[in-house]
Amino acid sequence: MTDAPSADDLARENEELRQRNGELTDGLREVVRRQAAAEAGLDPAMARWVKGDTIEEAAADAQTLARQLDTTPTPSPSPEADAIQQHLRERRDAAASMNPNQEDH
Repeated sequence: MTDAPSADDLARENEELRQRNGELTDGLREVVRRQAAAEAGLDPAMARWVKGDTIEEAAADAQTLARQLDTTPTPSPSPEADAIQQHLRERRDAAASMNPNQEDH
C-alpha cells in the first residue's frame, strides 16, 4: 500500500505549478509581443510597447503602433539650418571659382 500525498503536499505542489504556469505565460506573452513587433516591421526594442493577451491582439496593436510611427511628420529643417547650408554652398562655390583647375566633386 502506498502513502497518499497529504493535503499540505498537494497544496504546495499546486502552488508551485501555478507559479511555473505564470512564468511560462509571461514568457509566451513576451515571445508573442516580439514576434508581432517584428512582423509589423518594428525595431525589437519596441516590443515592450506592444499590448495584447492573444496573438491577434498583439499583432493588431503592433500594426497600429507601426502605422502611428510611420505617419509621424518629419520635421522640416529650421531656418537656421537652411541658412547654414546656404552659407556652406556659397563658400564651396567661392572656393571652386578661385581654383578653376580643380574638378567638381
